[in-house]
Amino acid sequence: MKRVSAADHAERLISYSKVVHHVDVWPLTGNTGLVYVGGPETVASAEQGCELDADQNEVFTNPVSPIDLKDLYVDALNDNDGVAFVYWTDEL
Repeated sequence: MKRVSAADHAERLISYSKVVHHVDVWPLTGNTGLVYVGGPETVASAEQGCELDADQNEVFTNPVSPIDLKDLYVDALNDNDGVAFVYWTDEL
């Protein structure tokens, strides 16, 4: 789970390198606004990134594989809104 501490300031999904083959990211149920997922250019107020609305049960799935989770950013229109995520690797 990742919550955005300050709205309109994109934060890395995770702070360390973790290369995965698949990731699904979805908005937290209690969010009060939209969240955005994407690269470092993700900005909620400019609607840059993949828009996720908790009311619509939307999910972001990585468009390329493999992907490093530290290269994904999250931003939100409201403080403390966020996302949950799950990923798959080829590790056993």
